[in-house]
Amino acid sequence: MAAASSSSSPPASNKPTNFSQKLFMISLLLLSFSLFLVVLSFKPKQQPHLAYEPNNKYNTNYLLHRPKWLDIIGKHIMGHKIKVGLVNINDDDDDDDYNSVRGDMHVEAVHVGFDHVGEDKKWEDFSPEWIDEDHKWGPPTCPDIPMPAQDYQYLDVIVARVPCRGDGMEVVG
Repeated sequence: MAAASSSSSPPASNKPTNFSQKLFMISLLLLSFSLFLVVLSFKPKQQPHLAYEPNNKYNTNYLLHRPKWLDIIGKHIMGHKIKVGLVNINDDDDDDDYNSVRGDMHVEAVHVGFDHVGEDKKWEDFSPEWIDEDHKWGPPTCPDIPMPAQDYQYLDVIVARVPCRGDGMEVVG
């Protein structure tokens, strides 16, 4: 009987161990909670190479700068993936149009490369105000326009940046 009564009460030597374990657990919880608050207080720095990745499910930056032509196309594709050829729109100059297209999960952007046009050519040579459709003054002649080096028949839409009558450029699709 004496052995049973002594085993039911905890020995006196375990009390400091239990207290030190509780103190350790409380300090560990306080440290974890404070580190959690520190982590939440920092904003993550946006990585430029991840800013417009289409597969980045947390990225919504492209939605803020989505061009109108992409919304128009989006109404017609109904969620299907399309290939968009980009003419005179570069990815190396922080171009909002290019980045917004790259950010769309339904669009695959393809650069359409052209050779440079001769210095003697002006925009009016390619887009005259009037074309002699009746051939009164002979058959019309077309200027020599450099064509792309590759075959781009698999593209669904072509979007080009062209000079507008003002000072800048305009994106047309």
